[in-house]
Amino acid sequence: MASIQTPLPAYTYERTPGVGSAPLPPGYRRREPEKTALYQLVQNHLETFLAEPQLRGANGYPRFIEHEFRRYLDCGQLSRGLLRVRCSSCGREKLVAPS
Repeated sequence: MASIQTPLPAYTYERTPGVGSAPLPPGYRRREPEKTALYQLVQNHLETFLAEPQLRGANGYPRFIEHEFRRYLDCGQLSRGLLRVRCSSCGREKLVAPS
């Protein structure tokens, strides 16, 4: 028995050309993860944390631990890339950083 697939909705990336480069609406405020205490703690001490086991003669942490901490530091940073999304019904726009 074949399954019936519903077509995916069509997405319009810009309703009118040039809208993507227009200024953001007033009142928009991006989340600023780099200003949180946890982010600053990880940013300031990550290299020391990762080097500590090797200073004690151990092999170090598994690679996934370093990978996850580095991904945490990249999360929410517009300098790592961004996506500008716009609601097609109301026109509100928002910048979304990678997470």
